[in-house]
Amino acid sequence: MASDEILREALVDLAKAREFEARQRRESEALLAGLRVLIKPMESSRMFRELLEVMQNVLDFAGAFVLQGRPDGSLLATVATADLFLHRRWQPAAMFKRVLNHAATTVFDVKMVEEWRKQPPEVLAEVGSALHVPLRGGDQAAILVCTHPRRSHFGRAHHRLAENFSTLASQALLNAERQQMEAQLFQARKMEALGILAGGIAHDFNNILTPILIHSQMATLEAGTNPALQKSLSQIEQAAERAGKLIHQILDFNRQGKHDPRPIHLGPVIKEAIKFLRSTIAPNIEIEYKQKRKNDMVAADPTQMLQVVMNLAINAAHAMRKTGGRLAIELGTAAQPASLPPEVTNRQGWLKLTVTDNGPGIAAENLNRIFDPFFTTKTKGEGSGMGLAVAHGIISKHGGAIRVYSEPGQGACFEILLPEITGPAQAMEEQESSPAMPGGGEHILFVDDEMPVIKAFVPMLERLGYRVSTAVNGEDALRVIARQPQKYDLLITDYNMPGINGEEVAARAVKLNPQLPVILCTGFAGPLNEGGRHGRNIAAYMAKPFRMSEFAATIRQALATKKK
Repeated sequence: MASDEILREALVDLAKAREFEARQRRESEALLAGLRVLIKPMESSRMFRELLEVMQNVLDFAGAFVLQGRPDGSLLATVATADLFLHRRWQPAAMFKRVLNHAATTVFDVKMVEEWRKQPPEVLAEVGSALHVPLRGGDQAAILVCTHPRRSHFGRAHHRLAENFSTLASQALLNAERQQMEAQLFQARKMEALGILAGGIAHDFNNILTPILIHSQMATLEAGTNPALQKSLSQIEQAAERAGKLIHQILDFNRQGKHDPRPIHLGPVIKEAIKFLRSTIAPNIEIEYKQKRKNDMVAADPTQMLQVVMNLAINAAHAMRKTGGRLAIELGTAAQPASLPPEVTNRQGWLKLTVTDNGPGIAAENLNRIFDPFFTTKTKGEGSGMGLAVAHGIISKHGGAIRVYSEPGQGACFEILLPEITGPAQAMEEQESSPAMPGGGEHILFVDDEMPVIKAFVPMLERLGYRVSTAVNGEDALRVIARQPQKYDLLITDYNMPGINGEEVAARAVKLNPQLPVILCTGFAGPLNEGGRHGRNIAAYMAKPFRMSEFAATIRQALATKKK
């Protein structure tokens, strides 16, 4: 009898040993599977999801998500096995603070813990117990949370296994962040290269547009009472001006367009855009606007902000034009954008503007190209491909960030983050009426390396009564000024010329004649701005193309600055 008892105990011990061996083998195989996931070449977010699948087979959890620290001290769910947990914000209390101090913590009943009690009912209905494992501490804190609907599901074995997997999970998270940073760096370099190209195109195109616009305006003055001719010339002029607006969009993408930031309320700008939209988009599209915060002040150019809202909203409306839908615009609060460097942190907070549609969404292969200039999925004639590129350039220029979230069939959400300010706001300026075309009898030296530009401007200036001499480059201009420094009353020079550029010509010319005022003209706005002018006698800067009336008024203003 005793021998039977001993045999039974031996068999039980053997079964336990085999069970332990099998469990150890499963755990080792799971760790090896996790390592294989890490070394496989794949997109980082997919890598993390596959690692969670491996962990789920061993830890037997129902759901899992990663909480990452934000600059305001909160934690945000950035990766999750279910949308229920994704993007939810948590405020650390006693339990999370313990986890952040590198102490894995099992919660047998989540309703007994402060952090979990603050979650909405739909979350608490799906979670009974949870296991919290620290992945990283400090400013870049991260926590892995495993959940199960049954209370007291997680025990010591789960606790130990989760700690073993935490190193793999931490490495996968690091890989994902590194890949994201590399993608952002690549995108920034690509946008910079495209910006340089766009600026060069703008310069050459403006030099072509300028003589077209000037000649058409001069011909209109000669057309007299011929209505047919006046109509044709007016159409030429309008076409040239439309092309000029496209160039301004290119310069905005390249962050070189006119930029006039001042304290404004963003809400009225959005409402102004909505007024335009109601009369232009299809009637089967509903527009909804919500402003979730009282202070909506930013330092921005109101015209450019209006353009951004219009561009995003028109794109959204176009996506829903056939089926109809809802266009939702919302203004609320945001945390510091993680993609921005620490030195641009705004102490007063951030505004978040979202433009959301429930259209067909954006294909995954197009998301990385969505802000590229001239990239469009629209058919020929429906768009230039510049709208989102311009929006990206404007928001970047204002020190903000723009990003897009979309899945096929789920619509798209464009999110804009802008630094908030406080203080008195300024209203949008009214457009001035077109000034007259005053002339005079002074002697002007006109310098440009493009002969079509010279042939357009000389007759125009002569028509206004001026005496005009010309030079085709900076060296020739300085030679003629050196021969007779007092001969010329005004120097008008292009900026971007081979050899000596216009700014250097102006600096040397003023040394030869300190009383000589200068007007700098260019089709490429990049290097020139009011704060960067050299010399006291640079009286004005003009960006091509421009109207005769505008140019005539600027000449008179420049001549008025000449010392007596």
